[in-house]
This record gives sequence, C-alpha cells and structure tokens, in this order.
Amino acid sequence: PVSDEVAQQLLTSHRLTDKPVVLFVGKPSLGKGWPLFVEVATALRDHADFVHVGPGNISHPGLRDNARILSIGPVPHETALAWMRAADLVMVPSPLCDALPRVALEAQTQGTLVVGSDRGGIHEAVKNGVVVEPDAEALRRATLHVLDHKAMFFGDVTPERVRATIMTHFGPEATTARLLKVYEEVLA
Repeated sequence: PVSDEVAQQLLTSHRLTDKPVVLFVGKPSLGKGWPLFVEVATALRDHADFVHVGPGNISHPGLRDNARILSIGPVPHETALAWMRAADLVMVPSPLCDALPRVALEAQTQGTLVVGSDRGGIHEAVKNGVVVEPDAEALRRATLHVLDHKAMFFGDVTPERVRATIMTHFGPEATTARLLKVYEEVLA
C-alpha cells in the first residue's frame, strides 16, 4: 500500500486535516452514482470533507453549491491509490450493476473502508465496509456509521489480510483459473 506519509502529504497540501475524508473515484456519472454522492456530501458537509478524483466535470445541475466537493481531477493511478489511502472512506454508490468494482477492491488494498451500493459485484467485493441499497439516505446513514465506528470494522482485519483475500478471489491467478475452467467445461 501507499505509505502513510504520502497519504498525509496529500491531505495537508489540500488542507484536509480537520474532518474525515470521503472519496469518490471515477467519472461523475449517473451510472457511477454521482448524484447519490452529491446528496450525501450535501447532507454531511459539516461532518466530513468530500473529494472527487477522476475525469469529468463535476459542475452539472445535480451539484449543489453547499455540497462542498473538492475535485482533484484526473490523476495517475498511483496518485489515485494515494488518495484512497488518505481517505477515511471510499464511496462506491453505483445504482447499476458493476460487475467488478475495481475502486472498491483497490481502496481496501490501501486499508480504506468502503461504503457501496448493493448492486452487481460490489456486495461481493466489499470485504471491509458496508453495502446498502443505492439510496441517498441509506448511503448517508452507512457513511456516518462507518466514520463513527471505524475501529469496529478493522478489529483483526488488517489491510494485508484484506489484500490477501482480494487477491485470492480477484487476482490474476484466480481469475485465470476460473476462466480456464469455463473453457474446459465449454469444450467438454
């Protein structure tokens, strides 16, 4: 994972040191749940700082001025990982079926909790966090719960254990083995 020092430098350079940081990584689109993120950011603006990392324009009609979302813009992959490490929580609010939510997987390998929607592969991918319906109120409650009870989620679950679990289920060897098995079944 990215070092704590690098993560802290990101937060300090953007003056994000007073409140927990909730991160959205990716294009701010309907399919990725951007309007839900905006609603949660608006509702919890006094409880956390909300940050967007990725391509796209966040100034669309769904963004209210009082949401206070800091948009970093597109960054190299390593910098996105550093933001994931720096954040207290990564939100993956997709209302659509996301077959393999890479952001949820990568955030957890950085030791960061995830709040995600119960769609597609998000439920299976989130090993350390909370999965709820893709509804702004459910996401708001889950975000508050996770931020208020972070220690409860970690317990004996270290980032290294989460990373090992993710690699066991989603790593190249596991994925290749499953794909070969499908090919063998089709050819049999």
